Amino acid sequence: MAAPTKHTTTAPEQPQRKRRRGRALLGVLLAGCGFVGTYGGLAATAPLPQLQPAIAELNPHLAPSSAANVEQVLANLPHPSAVGYLHDPQIRSNDSEKHSIASITKIVTALVCLEQAPLPQHNFTHTFDAADEQLTAEIAELDGVVAPTPQGSTVTAAELLDATLLASANNYAVIYSREVFGSDAQFLAAASDWLQRHGLTDTEIADASGLNPANRATTADLIRLGQIALEHPTVAAVIRKTEVTIPGIGTFQNTNPFSNNPDNRGIKTGTRDEGYYNLLAAAAGTHQDAPYTAITVVLQRPNKEQRDADSRLLLASLMRHSSDTLVAADQPVGTIETWQGDTVTLVTAAPLTAELLPSAQPSLDAALEPVTAAVPAGTQLGTVTAHGAITAGTETAELAQVAVVTAEPITEPDLWWRITHPVVFKWWLAELTGE
Repeated sequence: MAAPTKHTTTAPEQPQRKRRRGRALLGVLLAGCGFVGTYGGLAATAPLPQLQPAIAELNPHLAPSSAANVEQVLANLPHPSAVGYLHDPQIRSNDSEKHSIASITKIVTALVCLEQAPLPQHNFTHTFDAADEQLTAEIAELDGVVAPTPQGSTVTAAELLDATLLASANNYAVIYSREVFGSDAQFLAAASDWLQRHGLTDTEIADASGLNPANRATTADLIRLGQIALEHPTVAAVIRKTEVTIPGIGTFQNTNPFSNNPDNRGIKTGTRDEGYYNLLAAAAGTHQDAPYTAITVVLQRPNKEQRDADSRLLLASLMRHSSDTLVAADQPVGTIETWQGDTVTLVTAAPLTAELLPSAQPSLDAALEPVTAAVPAGTQLGTVTAHGAITAGTETAELAQVAVVTAEPITEPDLWWRITHPVVFKWWLAELTGE
């Protein structure tokens, strides 16, 4: 007899368990919606990362046009010439040969003697004797400039120096150097050493007076010599005098043709013979309230008039400033990459111009700011500044400045970009935490 069949039945799911599962699913859905809403809200309002600009390499677009004028003036002169400024190593010359410098030699004589016996500490007294009178007669026979040396009369070292530099008295130059060094040979040895120590390697000194045509130098070395002379307080004071009176001897006028000019700063004439006129000259000026001193040298002029005219022409060219455009308007200065990956160019809003002397060597610096929000085209994001010495020897200063602006608008990204670029949160959290 067959066993009876068993039937198994599953109890229906309890309503309580169904409700728990539904609530859990609903919670997950609500949490997800909350997260999405919160994330979207934060993404829409979080500050954007800063956009850092990249600066392009900057160089002045133009050298001073006044410098080109100086070069042209030099090129047009047929005789040896050079120009420079006090406290400025840059020297422009149209000739590199050594030439006879005549009485410009006396500037070297003065500087060498003053190094050995500086004034006023060593203002010795010299009494003229028969040897001095013989020297005076010998130099006069050579048509050299002399000052009286009456036997028994006395002069001080300062008076010997005055007559040497202002009256260009050859006999006083020799007497001065012999009194300081004891002999011509010792003076020449000291002069050679002094020239080497001061970098005047293209200058040769054969006597103290300049009568010897073997006293030679390049025009560039003479500009350097002028710089040294103007920086020496004793020499600089003497060469600015218009005249000097030596008691018992006489009154002597400065041989410098510019001595009565209020801007005159010396320095020395040098005439070897007819048709060989030299002049090392200096004049003071100001530019934008900054002082400077221009220095010129002209050699081998056929007469005094040509010597003086060429000197004036060169001094005028050194003292003429020009208005120069260093950077043009709309010149690219840098770039900035937007949040969306586009590149916006940063340009100058106007030309950058400056009033420049020929000695100017300006440099350019750009300062750009980061961007944190949308900006329209033409928004200033920084500046370009020209720096340089206003005049030779002055400290570097701001010469001119121009704004840097956006060439195109920078727009903020849309919500979709914000949602899909969590970098906004990374930057924001770093800002909040300081990490």
